[in-house]
Amino acid sequence: MAESLLKVVMPASIFFIMMAMGLELTPRDFRRVFVQPRAVLTGVLGQILILPAFALGLVLALPLPDELAIGLVILAACPGGAMSNVISYLARADTALSISMTAISSVLNIISLPLLANLALHIFADDGTQVRLPLGMTMGQLAALTVIPVAIGMILHHKKQAAVERALPTVKKAATIVFIGIVIGLFSAHWDDLYDYISSALMHAFIVGIASTFMGYGLARVVALPPIQRITIAVEFCIQNVAMATLVAVSLLEKGEYGIFAGIYGIVCLLIILPAISFYKRSVQRGAG
Repeated sequence: MAESLLKVVMPASIFFIMMAMGLELTPRDFRRVFVQPRAVLTGVLGQILILPAFALGLVLALPLPDELAIGLVILAACPGGAMSNVISYLARADTALSISMTAISSVLNIISLPLLANLALHIFADDGTQVRLPLGMTMGQLAALTVIPVAIGMILHHKKQAAVERALPTVKKAATIVFIGIVIGLFSAHWDDLYDYISSALMHAFIVGIASTFMGYGLARVVALPPIQRITIAVEFCIQNVAMATLVAVSLLEKGEYGIFAGIYGIVCLLIILPAISFYKRSVQRGAG
């Protein structure tokens, strides 16, 4: 019953979260890729190419049960999301860069996510079933759940800027609550299997969270970005779009167990990134002093 309800609620939840993100976007956020391309391209290409490659290498080197391995790769193919923008804001990082990265990666994700999900299914789904994401239909569904709500949010921002800015704090809180509800719903749908999954997945979740954070920060440092953009890209690398990964598992693949890793990671990544940004903020304050 819980999983059937998730299949109905999930698309609406994703639509709302992406529209909430769109409320903070303006066309100039997309223009940043042309005006200040180094930071945006470093972050986006790292998320689209490096993180999925790392995730695939990890599950090949340190095997997981097939459901978790597929879920890990799908999660790595779902960069950013509204939560990463909130965390960047709390860290006093470059929120505009965070939003730009999330917006651009969400568009590119329409192409990359189905390809990477099918690759994971091809490698790890050895239970005799032929579960695949049809590329054309999946791209259309992802576009409907990313590009359209973001565009609606941007239009509302443009047409009703004052009202949107007044409502934005409440909308952000609501989007966070919806995100938490998705994680709780996923766990409740697979509660009987959760104990076994957690014992298998926790180590990988911590490895992905810690490695992705250092990977994002290190990549930004290699290309000589300023510290505020380094921490922004580190946050974007660590905070994956758990809601989107769960949508792919539950609604598109109709295999809720593929979303369990995303639910576990949604908690673990916060345990990693929140202390990291606290340390960063203290370092900045000491430097200012």
